[in-house]
Amino acid sequence: MWFTRLWIIWLLGVMPLRAESMPELYVVFDASGSMWGQIDAIAKIESSKKILTEVLPTFPAQMPIGLIVYGHRDKSSCSDIELMEPLALSNRQAVLNKITTVRPLGMTPMIDAVTKALEQFTDAQGQKIVILLSDGIETCHQDPCGQMQQLHAKHPQSILHVIGFGVNSETAKQLECLAQAGSGRYFHAEDAHKLTAAFNELNTSMTQTVAQVTSVSKSAKSSLGKLRITMPQESQKSVATAVIFAAQSDTPKKTVEQPANDTLHPLPAGAYRIALGYANPNYRPATDVNLTTLEVLGGAETTLALGALSFNRAPTLQKLPVAAVEIRSQNSGVSLRLQEHGNDYYLYLPKPLPEGVYDVALRYKQSEEATLIASGISVLASRTTPIEIDTSFTMKKPEDAKEWLGWELIDTQSNRSILKLTRRWDNDYPLWSTFALGAGTYKVMVWLKGMNEPLEATDALQIKKGESVTFDSGM
Repeated sequence: MWFTRLWIIWLLGVMPLRAESMPELYVVFDASGSMWGQIDAIAKIESSKKILTEVLPTFPAQMPIGLIVYGHRDKSSCSDIELMEPLALSNRQAVLNKITTVRPLGMTPMIDAVTKALEQFTDAQGQKIVILLSDGIETCHQDPCGQMQQLHAKHPQSILHVIGFGVNSETAKQLECLAQAGSGRYFHAEDAHKLTAAFNELNTSMTQTVAQVTSVSKSAKSSLGKLRITMPQESQKSVATAVIFAAQSDTPKKTVEQPANDTLHPLPAGAYRIALGYANPNYRPATDVNLTTLEVLGGAETTLALGALSFNRAPTLQKLPVAAVEIRSQNSGVSLRLQEHGNDYYLYLPKPLPEGVYDVALRYKQSEEATLIASGISVLASRTTPIEIDTSFTMKKPEDAKEWLGWELIDTQSNRSILKLTRRWDNDYPLWSTFALGAGTYKVMVWLKGMNEPLEATDALQIKKGESVTFDSGM
């Protein structure tokens, strides 16, 4: 008997406490046509976007967030509901990027949108929170409150908070009924100030819940966390090193040579800066680029899921006189410049990159400008986005080529030079080569020896997507 008691006491001493799971949040965003209505001379859609941009980054970093939008694609469809951003920890900026693209248009299928949100939550224990921002009544179901009661019975861990933005008393009554049926709260926001206050109050409540969960978790979990870095497999060859730094340090915490496309790194809890070293030819050192900074939580796994850009070159554009490939993010500060170094093998391999929107340019030999070939390219986590390099320009070599100093293409819309080539002192390479560029309308300027100003060979050369144009200057 004494042995049995001792065994039970030992088990109680070593068994970990059961930790409460972190709450999860879906924002359900109303993009129905009525969101063009104005409050204080500002469209409700614009006020909502601005306020979410301010408050969403302050939501607890440990809480996964997702985004569902309805009414933004079809004027008369009750099924116009889109999962724009799935649950994730490090996706605050991605959520905001998606919200900024929304244009109000259609119906108000609130119940179906909330249903979709509830279906996306994980099976983990913990609160499943939905914040519904709406400016109108349900337009696709007869009894939304009754259906919400049924939904809540099916998902007892769920909480539906509803914010009515600029609504009348009849609409407010229905929205408040939905919140009560979903065991949540209703916030009546007559203007932008009240809308901000509603989000801030919900944020305070969620922060307290996260703090309670974290305090429970600390008694059951290690202070070590795990960082998983993934990238599309085809982009792996472009990477020479993956380097992890403490956020405020320039000394590497861990360096991985030729990392696989899925790697896991145990780390103390804290903030970390992630950099990739992109491979260069001919034994050149890697080109190091800081990708992002993220938080690793004790007892949890944080994932950095990279996407990739790939280059599909037309058969006639396999040999371009490129000195460097430049990839610049429009929204995150990531900037990559890879030089040819006598071998263009690595230039056109798929490049792993954080989720975001990118511009891609080619810097040609003997060119003063980087030539933009693609703009606004969206890279999504775990996916490869192809860039089609299929549009080109070739200057036909003239009979008096020795008199030429160079030539230039100027975009007529922006009046900016996009490609300016100057011959070397000893030869005219690559003046008569083929150059990939973006579609557009261009002025063609020619520089000749002995002339103080260039000659305008044409003021409106149109090059369409997929065209290969050879231009005869007539000289």
